[in-house]
Formats: sequence, C-alpha cells, structure tokens
Amino acid sequence: MLRGDPVKGKELKSERIRDLLGIKPQAGDSLDTSKFLLPVLDAELMMTSILEDLLKDPWRPRSDQRPARCTGTALEAAIGLLESTCKGGSARIMIFAGGPPSIGAGKVVGLGLAETIRSHRDCRDGKAPHFDDATKFYTELAVRCVRNGHVVDISACSLDQVGIAEMKVLIEQTGGFLILSDSFMTSQFQESFQKIFERDDEGELDMTFDATIRCVTSREYKICGAIGPMAPLPNEEKSAVSENMIGHGETTLWSLGGLTSHTTASFYFEVVNQQAKDVADGRFGYLQFVTEYRHIRAHIMCV
Repeated sequence: MLRGDPVKGKELKSERIRDLLGIKPQAGDSLDTSKFLLPVLDAELMMTSILEDLLKDPWRPRSDQRPARCTGTALEAAIGLLESTCKGGSARIMIFAGGPPSIGAGKVVGLGLAETIRSHRDCRDGKAPHFDDATKFYTELAVRCVRNGHVVDISACSLDQVGIAEMKVLIEQTGGFLILSDSFMTSQFQESFQKIFERDDEGELDMTFDATIRCVTSREYKICGAIGPMAPLPNEEKSAVSENMIGHGETTLWSLGGLTSHTTASFYFEVVNQQAKDVADGRFGYLQFVTEYRHIRAHIMCV
C-alpha cells in the first residue's frame, strides 16, 4: 500500500517505486518486472476477477468533508512504475475520476466542505489557492510522460468538477483522450471508452505511441511554432526557427504522443525577406513534414 499524501522528501519518484516494489536490476542492467508485467492471456482472468470484485469504500467521509481522493499521487505512482518497467515502450495510463483530488500532490480543493471548489473567475483573478501548485505538478508529470513515450487518458464522470483545468496538460501534451460524462454508467461514456480500443483491418489495436513530427523548410521560410495536442522537443535546427513564436515554438520537432487519424495541429511560418521584389526564375520554397510513430506491434513507421 502507498500513502496518498506522502510526506515531503518521500515522493513517489521512479527510484522510490523500484525500492518499494522490490524491482531489482538483473544481468545486463535489465529489471525484473515479471511480477508486474504479464501477457494479456496470462493476466486477463485475474484482472477481470479483480475488477468484478471491487466494492465501494466502506469508510464514509465525515458529514463536513469530501471523499479523500489522491488522484495526483496515484498518477505519479503509475508513471514511476512505467518508468521503471517499460520506459520508451508503448503504454497508456487511464485515469477514472469520480470527483476532485482532495489530498496529496495535485489536489484542487481541500477535504473540508467549507472550502468551495475554484471557479473560472477564481483562476483568472488568482484566488484559487491550489491552482498554481496543482498545474505545476501535473505539468511536470506530463513532461515525464512525453520523455517516456507514454499516453495519459482521463475519464471524468461526475456531476461536480474533477480538476480538468489543472490536469488538461496531461492530455494536451501526450495525445490522450478526454471523456466527460455525468456517470460511468451512461451509454455515452461506455461507447466512447470502447472506441479507444477499436481495431484496424488486421485485428490489431488502432493505437500509436511516441509519435513525433519534424518540419523541414527551405531558407525562404522560418518556423514560428505550432498549436495542437503536442509538446515541443529540443533540437539543433535553430537556423530555421523564427523569433516570432506562436504556440509551441523555438523548435522544429514536436511530440504528439498518441497520434490518431483524427489528430489536428496547425503550423505557423514566417516568410523570410518579404521586401525582396525579384525572385529568380525557377526558384521555389518547400515545406516537408516528417512524421514518425510506433505502431502497437512495436513497428516504427515514418511518413
């Protein structure tokens, strides 16, 4: 069992997760993950049994308190586990939120019902006491997921707010899915969730991971930036980068995480030397987008 509100200095980083779970290096610096990673055929029956046996928490909160939810800590533990077992591999983290995080790192409201959850105006006016810390926390987790090549999906099914304003960076930077509904029992949620696991014509899951897109231009253009579900990645092509940054700028390489056929992104360019009146005959500029991603079968695709 892991604490939902770990004390300072004992956060659930990947090294601490390895120590707590007893994941030890083997020959060749590989890690023994057999206790946590199994083929679907070996684990499906056990996982189904666990899910079917889940019960509601018998310890009801006090009448003046909210349920104690440690969503941020649970997410940090999941990221640490995947960092320890399959960093750079194909993996998704799915969050099923039935209310706002109220304890631990990433909380958006306190336990006491006397504290009302922040509104849009509170966030705008700087009167949301947990907003900045929570946003910073989830942004740091999103950066780790991008570095690991993992995707985060959030299913928020509640009549109350669940903290999407603070957590949305996880979806925006990893290319995950966001499902909003009133209840997990609605057909809208169930049908949307099933679409995540749609299969292609060959019977494989229609998923991609660790997708990147690189923009190559001739010297007539410079790249201002891009807007969409992506995160900028560092690269050395500074000569093609414009000083006028738009969206995710200062780079020619972006991570799109879980790229799909429905992913939409906008790229912005600046024409160099617009004052020039004469253009040499037969001269033209070009733009090229190079997209790479890992298929569910671990094949690297480039288009």
